[in-house]
Amino acid sequence: MKRLFYTLVLISGLVSCSSSDDDSTGVGEYYPLAEGSFWTYDVTAAENGRDSIYTKETLVIDGSEYQAFEARTPVYGLYTGLLSQSFVRSENGKLWVRGQFDLLLDLPVPVVLDLEDLIILDTGRDGGSLLGEQSSQVVIPFEGNTITLDLTVVSEMLDGNNSITVNGTTYNDVAGSVISVNGTGVISGTLDGVPVTVPVLAQQEILRMELYFARDIGLVYAAATLNAVFSNLDAAGITFPDINNELIIQELDTYSVSTP
Repeated sequence: MKRLFYTLVLISGLVSCSSSDDDSTGVGEYYPLAEGSFWTYDVTAAENGRDSIYTKETLVIDGSEYQAFEARTPVYGLYTGLLSQSFVRSENGKLWVRGQFDLLLDLPVPVVLDLEDLIILDTGRDGGSLLGEQSSQVVIPFEGNTITLDLTVVSEMLDGNNSITVNGTTYNDVAGSVISVNGTGVISGTLDGVPVTVPVLAQQEILRMELYFARDIGLVYAAATLNAVFSNLDAAGITFPDINNELIIQELDTYSVSTP
């Protein structure tokens, strides 16, 4: 599926530039959002590539400040796609995301979820803590039929205070979280003038994405696994390929974080 919706913005006035951990010991955010920051990632997937994402502008939404991002096209990493279509707020070790989440499933139609202030990181919580849960129904017109997906997004903390080595660089003070998407799906249409509904996706985990953030840097590593096993497609008269353990790895290469 093509990734069509990203543009390139190059912002000057950068204060610091590094591809290694600065080993700072002060209290800081795990996703600094000052304008003028950027991150580049090596992405290993069915189609390998390199992502670049930039802070674009600060917006006030419902009384809180959020950061908007832009990314260079095409986008290869799932997390890059999430940020470039969302607004992000970071405060006291917590990270909120509101916007659209394209699961980048290799299907003839896009599967996009709406997120409403989903907490995807909270460094004040222990590993295994539930951070957020949101349900969404995605309705997709397809070849004269209607595909309806009932999906649930869940975010949880992973064990923190770890070190991680990415692209030969070791980052300390790393906090991790996981986002998972579970759901079911049916296709509705008519057969000889009679309305019919056929289940095509049994309850299953469609996405599991682990995220690792380094203090005062942002995301350093993401590993996403996509799965979607369909059934009854012949009865519905359509063909979708199953998605079996499609892996998307996103690793930080370079970054520049501005001070507020």
